[in-house]
Amino acid sequence: MAQLHAQPYPGDWSFHSSSDLAAYFRRVDKLLAEIPPDRLIHFPVADGHAIYFIHSERPLVLQHVPYGDAYRADPILIRGLRLSDVKLRVKQASRLKPMLRPGSTTG
Repeated sequence: MAQLHAQPYPGDWSFHSSSDLAAYFRRVDKLLAEIPPDRLIHFPVADGHAIYFIHSERPLVLQHVPYGDAYRADPILIRGLRLSDVKLRVKQASRLKPMLRPGSTTG
């Protein structure tokens, strides 16, 4: 069973009212790109997705990444995850990524 890390993933993910929206997206996109994709798991929520960093595998601890709208998955879902569930979801996402990449010849 997974646990939730008490703190969000480090970084300045907040939109500041004095910020330029384009600059905000460049900043948070860069923060997200710095996280190894094989350490991220996504869950569909509303019109987007919740992103979690796989903080550790034993014990399984997920850390919320407050990207964009900072959606969160239901804590009940997180607590019910097994390491095999997380590894499968990450593997599935890595297989889909080439098909979703602009200019890809796959798919």
